[in-house]
Amino acid sequence: MGRVLRVPRGGLKHLSSLEILHGFEHAIRPLFLPGPRNKPQQPARDLTKHLMDHEGVLLMPDVMSHLYTRVEKHTFATPQSRRKCWGILLPDMSPTPGTSITLEVKPKWLAQSPNAPPGAIRCRTCAMHVSVPKKRDNYICPLQLLHGNSSSLLPWSQATVSEQFDSNTGKEARPSPAVIAALVKALVDYLTISDGLALLQHLLNLQSSLDPRGVLCRPKSNAEAFDHNLRLAMTLRDCSMFIKVAYDKAGVTGIESKLGDLDFKSAEKIVDWMDKERGLLLDGSYTKGVKEGPVCWLQRGLGV
Repeated sequence: MGRVLRVPRGGLKHLSSLEILHGFEHAIRPLFLPGPRNKPQQPARDLTKHLMDHEGVLLMPDVMSHLYTRVEKHTFATPQSRRKCWGILLPDMSPTPGTSITLEVKPKWLAQSPNAPPGAIRCRTCAMHVSVPKKRDNYICPLQLLHGNSSSLLPWSQATVSEQFDSNTGKEARPSPAVIAALVKALVDYLTISDGLALLQHLLNLQSSLDPRGVLCRPKSNAEAFDHNLRLAMTLRDCSMFIKVAYDKAGVTGIESKLGDLDFKSAEKIVDWMDKERGLLLDGSYTKGVKEGPVCWLQRGLGV
């Protein structure tokens, strides 16, 4: 069918499919539709092609019973095999060996946190990597992803594309060096001069306009609008950008991207976001020496 089925896990903190569908259609999708030029949250052209179409589908008990036997134990919080359940059909962005690769990029915070201290030498995302060290294979600072040129993004693109084939055990699926070079160039071009750049710039505009003050500046009263916009901004900071590049023996034949993980964040997470921001400030993650954590785009000119 060219689509994948998403089924809710059923836990207390997990959104139901109907909640996900409602949030996507009424809160997320409108942000990618064209609007008046004086509204920074709206793009000048329709960018919904970068969104995954969400189609609700009612799964009958016998279908749920089958799914329940196909997953690891405790995947579902409750035995869902005895009841109906709404699922969501999404486009399948999986790669096809020999004809396409799919790269997952996490844009994260494309602008500095409004609550970052003066003199910060790393962005919000890189600061989190200092506070909570993570695996950094092929990590790229979000600000570099957005503002970098062809030469600065080339090493990351080469490593990212090569990884797609290094993990493939079938040597017959590995294209020629010329095709790999074409894939690398296509990815760089997509993110620096093509649709990928336009999408990243729109995400930047959304994040900045929806959260101009930062979570630590939450008003003590009448915070409904602030909370709503903050939840939208944080949703867009936690999404994934799936880039699918098609190719044949002659080179690249097409490239597209879709945003995933766009479930509208719950207001219950606001306290956690505030705690994380305070933690970054208290442990000095924004300002610690440049030798700690990954290289941030803000550190240009600091001798690193």
